[in-house]
Amino acid sequence: MVRPGPAMRKQPRQQRSQALVKSLLEATGRVIVARGIELTTTNHIAEEAGVDIASLYQYFANKEDLVEELLRSLADDVVVAAARYFDAIGLYKATPAELIRGALSLGLNLARANPVVLELARHPRYLIASRGMATLEHQMQHMATVYFRHHFRSYPIENLHTRLYIVSISAFTVIARHLSEETPLVKDEELIEAMVQMFAPYFEQGGAAAK
Repeated sequence: MVRPGPAMRKQPRQQRSQALVKSLLEATGRVIVARGIELTTTNHIAEEAGVDIASLYQYFANKEDLVEELLRSLADDVVVAAARYFDAIGLYKATPAELIRGALSLGLNLARANPVVLELARHPRYLIASRGMATLEHQMQHMATVYFRHHFRSYPIENLHTRLYIVSISAFTVIARHLSEETPLVKDEELIEAMVQMFAPYFEQGGAAAK
């Protein structure tokens, strides 16, 4: 079922309209991969989805709104995947370093596997400025907040919200830049380990200092 986001003009209530919106989003992804985001138009998307352009404009005002809704949907998928991943490894059993490494590895691997994300990463105004990506950041911050509140005796960090905000924004920005490079300067694994070494002490030392 399509869960409408703020980029949509109206909510698809009927099963038929939900299927239409889903087909438009899937077509958006295919056209972006085939043509590149800059050469993608609403006419291309409507043609790929097999619908008339008027049907597209019932739900989306322009290409940017389609991309925004597609990213929101992809962000929802990442949140679900992250929840499953941390349930499997045991969220509360992980150390801060393991938590950060797991989140970064999961996010980067999912991004690498999605050609739509790789294309959009080359155009920061679509990816970094996306409300969908901001929602993903907030969801990951919430998951980390739950973790640190559970471990408040080990990591009694008074400014936790600020630290999570700084780390999440930094991580998303670095990964987006890394994904935008056709020939990355460092390997994915090296990037992740360097970020773990930077971010983990930021929480561990914060907890030690607060004791």
